Amino acid sequence: MSENLGLGKLITTPQQRDAIHIAIAPVVAVERLKPGQRAGFDEPGNRRVRARLDGPGIVDPFLQRDVEPEQEFWLWLDPGSVTGLRHDWSHPAFAANEPDGKKAEAVMVMERFANDCGVSYEEAMQFAKGYAECGHYKNVGEWEGYKDADWDSMWNAYEVLTGTKVESDNRGWFFNCSC
Repeated sequence: MSENLGLGKLITTPQQRDAIHIAIAPVVAVERLKPGQRAGFDEPGNRRVRARLDGPGIVDPFLQRDVEPEQEFWLWLDPGSVTGLRHDWSHPAFAANEPDGKKAEAVMVMERFANDCGVSYEEAMQFAKGYAECGHYKNVGEWEGYKDADWDSMWNAYEVLTGTKVESDNRGWFFNCSC
């Protein structure tokens, strides 16, 4: 196992070439991150990460450029930190971030919706909440691309992520244009 090699420490005894397994997880950047930079979760329950010295791993060190906000990348976990390994691993820092299949899929749907509409995941969740609870709209000028977004899937994902039932008459577009 990689912890026997002393990865993350200087070599102090004779060693030979070897191969290792590294636990990795697909995550989304909240802010610009550099290859090899330590990162951790923005908040429990999602796949979004930011620079954090106490994070469980590092940004893919082999990337040739910085990761921009909203880009997906591999987070490399610290050697020897996973608590189970079968190529389907567990890690204490991910405990709150290992939702059931429905929640994981809902996060991906909401991330795709947000990307299609040119907003962040957080903004999409905030706008959906404002519309579902109070009928608030977000004016987007003359852009009408939001009309092509998959609104039914977004509202279904919102319900899964929040545990809130949104009545059919509150499941409309929360963007509007000023055309």
